[in-house]
Amino acid sequence: MSRYRGIYRSFWARNQLLFHKVKPVLEALHKVGVEIILFKGAGLVLRHNIDIALRPMEDIDIIVHRKDINIILSVVRKLGWQPKFGRPHIINEAINEISFCNESGQFIDIHFHALKHAKWGTHELIYWKRALQVDLLGVPVKVMDDTDHLIHIIVHGIARNPVPPIRWISDAMLLLDSHYSIQWDYLVEQSEKLRVTIPIYQGLKYLKEKMEAINIPEDVLIELKSCQTSPAEKLAYNIRINPFIPSRMYIIILRILTYYLFRPKYPFPGILRYFQLIWGLDHVWQVPFAGVRKLFKNIIA
Repeated sequence: MSRYRGIYRSFWARNQLLFHKVKPVLEALHKVGVEIILFKGAGLVLRHNIDIALRPMEDIDIIVHRKDINIILSVVRKLGWQPKFGRPHIINEAINEISFCNESGQFIDIHFHALKHAKWGTHELIYWKRALQVDLLGVPVKVMDDTDHLIHIIVHGIARNPVPPIRWISDAMLLLDSHYSIQWDYLVEQSEKLRVTIPIYQGLKYLKEKMEAINIPEDVLIELKSCQTSPAEKLAYNIRINPFIPSRMYIIILRILTYYLFRPKYPFPGILRYFQLIWGLDHVWQVPFAGVRKLFKNIIA
């Protein structure tokens, strides 16, 4: 128990420092009228009044409107936060998120969409209308609705990751066991629109069978399993769960599938334009050469 007390105190201190360091950023964004939604760890802590020491967090994740990106960049940089990967010029309609780091090594992840591997469109924006108003250390913020949050937690959590994100299980169980109700009809409808019925079905099935989540209705699983999915969706899911090809090729193939399944289509030359944006290239004609270089590096690695 003494070891658990030490872990508890460590995460309490780390999370308190993280919240207090991020507070000026959220405060400044609120003052200039930027709307944000907190989700993942911070969103769960604020929404469900969890003891801050009981939910480890490496960063604060927020969702913003892409139209506000220039204001956000200006505010964040003025407060001493810098892009994590040092490539601030690569922020465009193909990029889903950007991470910022301060001098203390803490991070803010700014997302333009809740899910990386889901269809982007007007139907996705409904979670902005469903978000709930709370406050973080006195700063007004919004947090994601429980049903939208459960969709995100499962899709994001079950994917293959170098660091196994097992905390998705406890996050999902918190939502399922809380007195807040999950809107199951909406969950199925949104899963179909976002094209994430396969991971949602597999995630809920796992929670019901392995974690004994009795609050998951059997008819919901049946309905999700019966949803029509394309071979490309199944392939994209299988690659994300258990890639059977080398890592660099896996990323390229997954991005091709992601482009065709989930992203808005780009004008000619379409997918070449998409990779130009992803890789931060100046011209479309550079894409094939960059692709060959990456393939060659993969072969000799």
